[in-house]
Order: sequence, then structure tokens, then C-alpha cells
Amino acid sequence: MTIGLGTVIGLAIVGVLLALVLAPVIRRPRLEENEAAPVDLGQAGLEAQRDQLYADLRDLDFDHRLGKLSGTDYHDLRRHLERRAALVLLALDEVGGALDQTIEDRIAHRRHERASTGARTIGTADERR
Repeated sequence: MTIGLGTVIGLAIVGVLLALVLAPVIRRPRLEENEAAPVDLGQAGLEAQRDQLYADLRDLDFDHRLGKLSGTDYHDLRRHLERRAALVLLALDEVGGALDQTIEDRIAHRRHERASTGARTIGTADERR
């Protein structure tokens, strides 16, 4: 039993086509380079990106309920959007933490200034008794 050249070429073409069709399904979505570093956007940009990702997730859920997406596509896309949203939320936490520390530093500095000038500060109810 010999295999002809036509059969070999036909199998090669089928293999290439199969690889092209299955590649997007098998390959997991990766974050783009600009998505890996959302910190550069600033707080307003991060909040806008967060809001857009939430809207994208709602739209994705809606499309899936309407039957526009297969279960596999839906889960892959949802997982990708959730990863992006998690990165944005982490970046927002970092920005917020830095802001909190700046506020605390300014309060401490102001208290120190007031104490050194002898300015009277208003204490809590327990301190006034």
C-alpha cells in the first residue's frame, strides 16, 4: 500500500487549515503590553478604563444570554476581561494608597506646625473634659 503525492499534499493542506481554525480557540488570550501597565494612566484614566471594562462585561453577558456567543468563546472573553479589570483595580488601589499617604503626611505636617506655633487644637470630647 503506497500513499500518493496527492494524498500527502491533501493531508498537509487539511492539517494547516485545521491549525488555523483551532489556533484562536486553543490559544489563551494574552494581555497586550499597554494593558500590563495601567498605572501610567492616572486615576481618572484608570477609573474610565474600569468603567469601560464593567460595561464590556455587561455587554458580553447580554450577548451570551441572547445566544450570540458560544459557551467557550464567552468564558474565554470573560476571563480575559476579568484579568484586565483586576489589573486596573490593583492600579487604582495603588493610586488611592499613595493619595491616602499624601493626605496623612500633610495632616501630620500641619499638626506639627500648629503645635510648634502654640496654636490651640480642638480635641475629641474626651480630651475636653
